[in-house]
Amino acid sequence: MRLIRGVVVVRLDNLVDRSGIDLLREAVRRHEGQARGYILDLRGNPGGLVLHMAEAAGVFMRGVPWRLVGRGLGALPLPTVPFLGPPETQKPLVVLIDRQTHSAAEGLAGALRGAQRAYLIGTRSAGNTEALTPYCFPDGGVALVANGVLAPLSGPTWEGRGVEPDQVEPDPQRQLEAALQHLLNPR
Repeated sequence: MRLIRGVVVVRLDNLVDRSGIDLLREAVRRHEGQARGYILDLRGNPGGLVLHMAEAAGVFMRGVPWRLVGRGLGALPLPTVPFLGPPETQKPLVVLIDRQTHSAAEGLAGALRGAQRAYLIGTRSAGNTEALTPYCFPDGGVALVANGVLAPLSGPTWEGRGVEPDQVEPDPQRQLEAALQHLLNPR
């Protein structure tokens, strides 16, 4: 986490362990009073747990932005965590994505954009939004089996298509500067 010209930049490397979610919440708690906005960097994020995706979204919004489309299950709505009450911040937000943004990280970016809560900059995400269920074996092994895909609450899934940024910026070196420009010099 860093502060650049009054903008808080938080990089989430994955949504597997809790440390990224804790860092995000701590950044908002520490800087909310003076922050001009936030940049959530999801570039290269391989995704992770749907719960952590829902918790990260819950920092910025509330509601039911996703559905899990599964074989034999139909579509199950997925809420943010927490579901009710005001989000931890309502300040402007830019999310950085690229072709290496996968799975739950795509769902996070897509939900924030779909709720008109974030502006996305970068390149189209991977389009790999399969929902995986872990099966644990007595010897400690784990098999991850795809049992559905993550999708926005309404509309087509991101599977095979990815999440489109609002502003395409293919140069990774220029993406952060584009995000700062968007937050500090709104049109």
